Amino acid sequence: MAVNYVVNVPLTDVWSNPWSGEEKERLTQALLGDLLVATNENGSWVLGQVADGYQGYVKRQDLVPVWASLPAARGTVIKREAEILLVGLPQLPPLKAYLGTRLQVDKGEEQQYLRSGYTQVCLPSGEIGHIAEDAIEPEEATKDKVDIVRKVLELALNLRGAPYLWGGITSVGIDCSGLVYVIYRSVGLLLPRDADQQYDYLQPVDGQLFPGDLAFFATGEPELASHVGLYLGQDRFIHASSRLGGVVVTSLNSPYYREHLLGWRRCIDTDAAGFKMPEGEV
Repeated sequence: MAVNYVVNVPLTDVWSNPWSGEEKERLTQALLGDLLVATNENGSWVLGQVADGYQGYVKRQDLVPVWASLPAARGTVIKREAEILLVGLPQLPPLKAYLGTRLQVDKGEEQQYLRSGYTQVCLPSGEIGHIAEDAIEPEEATKDKVDIVRKVLELALNLRGAPYLWGGITSVGIDCSGLVYVIYRSVGLLLPRDADQQYDYLQPVDGQLFPGDLAFFATGEPELASHVGLYLGQDRFIHASSRLGGVVVTSLNSPYYREHLLGWRRCIDTDAAGFKMPEGEV
């Protein structure tokens, strides 16, 4: 019987197969604390399904078996990158946690040497860590839709300059649908992982565009969404571009993107009442 696992490193790749060679493709990535539902184990590799729905091979050394006694409360990292200080292990460097990482928040009475301005978290390995309070947002935090849109844009703009990486979902390497996936995951909305899936899953935009809407492009096969960006307002969108080398802000009036625009989709149903984008360049 297969055992389920949890990712125990800041970031791990999910591969199409465990062998080296040109046919080995990075399908996606999984973050610290993500569940892997295992279907098979092959030596130093585990085959399973990760949070975004992809099934692929992950290095066994990056995983630990599910630990059922973790606290129920969860929080999501809302910084481009954050650090987790390991309690009782001062000889070890801080553990990185990337945007969208979901951690178990320990709200128990035993706060081990907790510093002011920090939150205590339980790691998949059972170790205790401390993370800055402003780097993690509790799941129970409530916001109205306009606040969520503002957060979406803030998080996206904080990823400007991140390099392009096929299958990537973090500031050290990210692709176009990975950018959209991790931004919306960070505000509690779990979307499909790939651009064509996102295009099919979400509702078309009927009428006026609002910041936070998604622009889809058919850059290869006609009528197939193969690229996606997040609308910022003022005819600009932010996206992870292989052509431009990473996360950039681009004008919708750019001839290439105007020619390949396929359609628009919306994640958050709001009229953006009271929403105002800053003037000028971002």
